[in-house]
Amino acid sequence: MEIKKYTLKGYTPNPEKPLTKAHVDGLNPAQVQAVTTTEGPVLVIAGAGSGKTKTLVHRVAHLIDKGVSPSSILLMTFTRKSAQNMLRRASLVGDRRSEAVVGGTFHSFANTILRQEGHRLGYRDGFGILDKSDAEELIAGVRADMGAQKSDKRFPQKGTLADIFGKHVNMGQSIDHIVGREYPQFSEFSDKIYRIFEAYRATKHRLNVLDYDDLLTELQRLLMTESEICLRLRQRFAYVMVDEYQDTNALQADIVERLVGPGGNIMVVGDDAQSIYAFRGADIRNMTGFHERFPDAVRITLSENYRSYQPILNLTNAVIARSRETFDKELFTSRSGGSLPVFVDMSDVYMQSAFVVQRIQELHEDGIPLSEMAVLFRSGFHSNDVELALYAAGLPFQKFGGFKFIESAHVKDVMAFLRLLQNPSDSVSWNRVLMMFEGLGQKTASDIAIQLVAAFQPATSMMPESDEDRIYAVFFRFASRRFGTALLALATRMSTWGKIENPGVVLAELLVYFRPIFEKRYDDTKRREPDFDTLMHLAAKHADVSTFVSELLIDPPQLSHVGAEAGGESDLLTLSTIHSAKGLEWKVVFILSLVDGYLPSFQAMGDMRQLEEERRLLYVAMTRASEQLYLLKPNVEAGWGQRVPGMMMSRPSRFLMEALLENSGLLERWSLTPETEMLSPDFIDIEAASDPFEISERGDRSKPKRYGF
Repeated sequence: MEIKKYTLKGYTPNPEKPLTKAHVDGLNPAQVQAVTTTEGPVLVIAGAGSGKTKTLVHRVAHLIDKGVSPSSILLMTFTRKSAQNMLRRASLVGDRRSEAVVGGTFHSFANTILRQEGHRLGYRDGFGILDKSDAEELIAGVRADMGAQKSDKRFPQKGTLADIFGKHVNMGQSIDHIVGREYPQFSEFSDKIYRIFEAYRATKHRLNVLDYDDLLTELQRLLMTESEICLRLRQRFAYVMVDEYQDTNALQADIVERLVGPGGNIMVVGDDAQSIYAFRGADIRNMTGFHERFPDAVRITLSENYRSYQPILNLTNAVIARSRETFDKELFTSRSGGSLPVFVDMSDVYMQSAFVVQRIQELHEDGIPLSEMAVLFRSGFHSNDVELALYAAGLPFQKFGGFKFIESAHVKDVMAFLRLLQNPSDSVSWNRVLMMFEGLGQKTASDIAIQLVAAFQPATSMMPESDEDRIYAVFFRFASRRFGTALLALATRMSTWGKIENPGVVLAELLVYFRPIFEKRYDDTKRREPDFDTLMHLAAKHADVSTFVSELLIDPPQLSHVGAEAGGESDLLTLSTIHSAKGLEWKVVFILSLVDGYLPSFQAMGDMRQLEEERRLLYVAMTRASEQLYLLKPNVEAGWGQRVPGMMMSRPSRFLMEALLENSGLLERWSLTPETEMLSPDFIDIEAASDPFEISERGDRSKPKRYGF
């Protein structure tokens, strides 16, 4: 019997369909333009606090309401949480169809595509993913195999090699160039470093594993070499949006261009003035040079700020106006009122700490929660004295930059078992698991791992067919050893776990098996145990072990319970590096050590591009404050790694002084008046000292406000 064909047409976009009231509610004219300009390339320059997320949310809802199929919209972000939040909000603006939009990080998107098409690049089903520490261990093994550790002269360690390889991949720069610029002491080893990189790459392919960088490079290679797949993806994702575009590297920008193709519908959103991750490979030129890739791009600037009072914005505008690399824009707000930012000069870091603690206590007594206040700094060690003062005052705080969840040893232990279920030829995970058995040393673990990897190579025709039988066959060779019984028991367990699809069930059984090992390996089990609850919660959200493992490695939770300092408090002051504070906001912000040599750092001196990034760092820090901003400048002593150890640095940050050349009335100055003798013996009365802001003939010479301790 002949089967009649029926063509399912799907959604037909209607570009003439007007915006609904829900789509324009609360949007300013620039945001409306960004929402409604849906065809062709669009560059949205979104100033700090200008509502870029809201704009993206409304644009998604508008596209779907026009008739665009949700599955043909791709929303790329830098965290999975950000994408999920946007799509949830879009469903509230429009309807639940927004939840079908494809959203996620570059790495998660790459993982999804490579799971489907990786065989075209020679990868076997179920390839594993190496996290940072696992990649370094594999590099260390390759380094040792090539005899680098026997060099007469010092050879770069595994972490340095991983950093060089990452920059080589993400920045598209040669290893020779990276070594010469950042590690000149290793220049004579450039050729050997490159050979180790090639051997590392070959080893990963043999073990059927990828590191984070490989996810992007292999997606790029797929798009470059498989034109049919590239075309299919362009047809599937008719509308592409990229958030935080200023944080993309050259590799990510190339992937975006290939996904979209000539004349495609691409919108990138970001703030060039907040491009502060060059050390990770982020390239501000992806934004400033967007028109070179897409000559017909429409440029839209979001300048209305919904976070800060105008006095704070006036100072941030003045700081960024002297940037040589950013687009011209002037942030403004419709919020009335607000106080001037406060500049406080002081004799040393002890006085800086005393001021921070006292002012926070006063603001807290006035009703501002600790959670609405933050202390920001350029580098982690800049907060050491403040932390001691906060401890002494009994003020609870959290410091951004603790242990990452996925990097905690006990979590890595459990993940090693799960990764072996996903990819049994993962030698890094085998080594970690085998070292858990009593009486099994490093050499034997390495020998067993080598045999297990060999058992899973495609050319191994004499081995049993199933994964479980191959593992058992290798373990049986060691049955007579003191750990032999435990190995065979593990093989049996893995055979059972491998038949279970539900990752929550697998994890529950695995944790029962792991409990005795866990209690022997760790003394602080009570502090670590809550992380297993987190793992169980995350496992429940996935359909299979492979997806659970891959997505957890690509986009893990930030903090482990081992790294928490909060002690159960809910109202916590935040201490954070400026890099970690990006994207966050508080009512009150203190910026520590605004001294030339600290911000900008000594390392940036003499390099204009690095100096410009330091300027953007200060801009990011200042725009985190909504109501009150305190800029603190103690005299600080240079430490090791800076130009002249022991040298006293007392010049305010050049970025601040440059901003005040045009208008010295952008801030209010406070001097500190101690009621009793301070801890520091060399306290200097700020009014008796030389004026750090005597920088123009028409500068503001009014006396600073006195602040008593």
